[in-house]
Amino acid sequence: MAKIFREERRKHTRLSLALPMHLQWVNEEGVISHKSCDSVNISAGGVYYKSNKKVPLDTDVLVVFNLPANYLVNLRVLRTRGRVVRLEKTKKNSYGVALKFLSELKFSTVYND
Repeated sequence: MAKIFREERRKHTRLSLALPMHLQWVNEEGVISHKSCDSVNISAGGVYYKSNKKVPLDTDVLVVFNLPANYLVNLRVLRTRGRVVRLEKTKKNSYGVALKFLSELKFSTVYND
């Protein structure tokens, strides 16, 4: 069951929810980079995840969530754009990354539509 966080300073309620997600961005050398991981928590305003791949602050990212089949029958993918707004070193070669959503979440039935 997802844990709900309520903090007065946050605009949106966060859910502690591990959803498979895929990220894509253009790195500092102009090369497209990819990362697959699970979310740690998510809200209507953004998502937090942990990674061994550092994504610089203010980087714009394509975010694709792959929903398990039992969540919604035909809508298996949620996608949006986000921006890295917080980056924290959690341990050696590991980072906590906070993304702010820049557009609304959109459902689709396939990964690349």
